[in-house]
Amino acid sequence: MHYINTGFHSGEWNMAFDVFLATQLQKKTILPTLRCYGWSPFALSLGYNQNDSFINKEKCRSENVSIVRRPTGGRAIYHSEEMTYSIVVFHQEKNISALHNEISLALVEGVNMLGVNAVLSTESSSATEMYKGKNSAACFSSIARSEIQVNGKKIAGSAQRRFNDVVLQHGSVMLGDKHKQLPFFYKEHSEEFFMNLTHSTAEVNSLLHRQVSFEEAAAVIQQGFKKKWNVEFAEFPPVILEKFSEAEYYSATMLTQ
Repeated sequence: MHYINTGFHSGEWNMAFDVFLATQLQKKTILPTLRCYGWSPFALSLGYNQNDSFINKEKCRSENVSIVRRPTGGRAIYHSEEMTYSIVVFHQEKNISALHNEISLALVEGVNMLGVNAVLSTESSSATEMYKGKNSAACFSSIARSEIQVNGKKIAGSAQRRFNDVVLQHGSVMLGDKHKQLPFFYKEHSEEFFMNLTHSTAEVNSLLHRQVSFEEAAAVIQQGFKKKWNVEFAEFPPVILEKFSEAEYYSATMLTQ
């Protein structure tokens, strides 16, 4: 299995590279690959089919927050103080839930190496039903089955897409609490919306009362997969990395509404 830490890039670069990994695995020019990455500048990402009419684009521009569309589904996320992972594997006839669960168990293993007592959620739920309508555009306002939580609060979220026999799954592990600022980039938001995110989410730094760096988080996620999946990681081939074209892979797969 390959591993690559691509560091910090723009939202467009990050989403394009995830698609690139999926296409390269389809061509069998790489092994199944785990990737860790961050976002610079911070970005607001939308699900593949999510309407963007609720976004205050002027506010995003003034705050230097880019807007990007993910190749996967789901709802809006503000990518800021986090460690993001992606993984591309052959689905081997496994259904979405089974594969999502296997990946989530490896993530839990890694996160808990930091000293966080994370578990998988066992049932889907809306964080606060009374604000469900207002929060329907926000990914972290609800907890889905097999997502990672601490004391009932979501600490990581993931989304998946199939490219024929290849599955791409990516997601965010919350390190700091800036993701809670998501409502302030909406045309309409309320204090209740902000409070709902506060009550439904948790972040590593607050739980541990210390600052966990991106590199530390990436290292334990890699170790979590190594231990839970019983795999050894090889360096991602530099020659394949040279083939990557952000414009090609982003424009070919991301349909802007």
